Amino acid sequence: GWGPSGAEWNAIYNQAKMALCWSHSSDLSDRILASMATGCICLIDRGIRDLETLGFRENLHYLAFGDMYDLLEKARVGRDADFRAIVTERTKRQLDGHTWRDRVRQMVKEVGL
Repeated sequence: GWGPSGAEWNAIYNQAKMALCWSHSSDLSDRILASMATGCICLIDRGIRDLETLGFRENLHYLAFGDMYDLLEKARVGRDADFRAIVTERTKRQLDGHTWRDRVRQMVKEVGL
């Protein structure tokens, strides 16, 4: 197939310190959840929907940016040791419910089905 295999992606994510998650269609992709699960700092564009619905909070679980200048500033913040401690807490919280079954259950509850 095209691109890295699942095992290769795991190796890439596990070595990463930061992940840039930008979406031109404002969708929540598995790339975002996978990046969070590895413990790297996630720099996410403000247009991505549904993070709050899943219980993630800006500046607690991820850093959001609006433009390239904002992105550079958030990347500087992400290197800060205090923020790294926050990421550790985020990763523990995220792994507690990190299955597609858990996510679907949360979404169904949120929309009232």
